[in-house]
Amino acid sequence: MDPSELTTYLHDHIPLTAAMGLTTAAAEPERVALDLPLAANRNHKGTMFGGSLAALATLACWSLIHVRMRKDQLAGDLVVSRSTMAYTAPVLDACQARCVFADEAAWDKCRRLLLRRGRSRMELTSELFSDGQSVATFSGEFGIVTADALADTERR
Repeated sequence: MDPSELTTYLHDHIPLTAAMGLTTAAAEPERVALDLPLAANRNHKGTMFGGSLAALATLACWSLIHVRMRKDQLAGDLVVSRSTMAYTAPVLDACQARCVFADEAAWDKCRRLLLRRGRSRMELTSELFSDGQSVATFSGEFGIVTADALADTERR
């Protein structure tokens, strides 16, 4: 996927990303990198707002699954179901979240479950960098459900 295509998708479907000034540096099935400027995400101390960092980290993982789903022509609603965030340094400048996909066996299992049951889960981590140093880490579990599985649940 072209990075500008992912940026446009995020801005159109998650309006907060446009307000945050989020852009995409990389959007490949193996890795996603998202950039965030300080200016639109500054807190009262002049550092980047923790909520913006959490959103950026979550979106990096979410986007990597989104890119993989598009590559594999999978349809379904993708949501974060659980997450943790550790902040290790204040962010005084722009920030980049990087999510790298390292476990093909986990993706194969996720994809097979989605196709067979209409539901699946995937765990991913992302790391945030500013001025060349790691400033935070994120770990999250993401749920995927197909329209058919959702309709089955609603009928019950």
